[in-house]
Amino acid sequence: MTLGVLWVVSELINPDLDEAVKKNYTVAGALSRIDVPSVLFFLGILLAVGALESMQVLHQLATWLDQTLGDQRIIVTLIGVLSAIVDNVRASPALQDMLAGLLSPRHPSQVYEALLEGALLFVILWILRTRARLADGVLTGVFFISYAVLRIFCEQFREPDAPLHQVYPDPQSPRGASG
Repeated sequence: MTLGVLWVVSELINPDLDEAVKKNYTVAGALSRIDVPSVLFFLGILLAVGALESMQVLHQLATWLDQTLGDQRIIVTLIGVLSAIVDNVRASPALQDMLAGLLSPRHPSQVYEALLEGALLFVILWILRTRARLADGVLTGVFFISYAVLRIFCEQFREPDAPLHQVYPDPQSPRGASG
């Protein structure tokens, strides 16, 4: 509701401006300048912290730190140093260069497969099994068709494991198992 009101007000605030200039002062113009990767990065951090809190991991870590180190000044300093290191991974070109050899940006296709072919497919089948009256064999057909569609979708994001082909050569290749 608030976004809608803000949208209307921003459209009406300067009615005599040219559309190209007016666009900079509208909600659409502001939304187009949002740095989406940064928003998703911080959303991921918030989700991770929420998950750790709900599993009581943060409480256990705080208790362990208090029992092990005892002094809150040391704990705060340790957390500050670790936070500075982790937070500067994205901002420091030197650290990015150092980690570039170890980490390569890839789609987490195994996570996609686990969520879509595992969790989502289970939920779909469970809902159909518990809430719908289906003829014999329909649930099996839905499983096979849904699995195939979800698998094809996930394969669009999968990247080849090129480094693994050098470690484990294909014995069927013309060069044989020796490389």
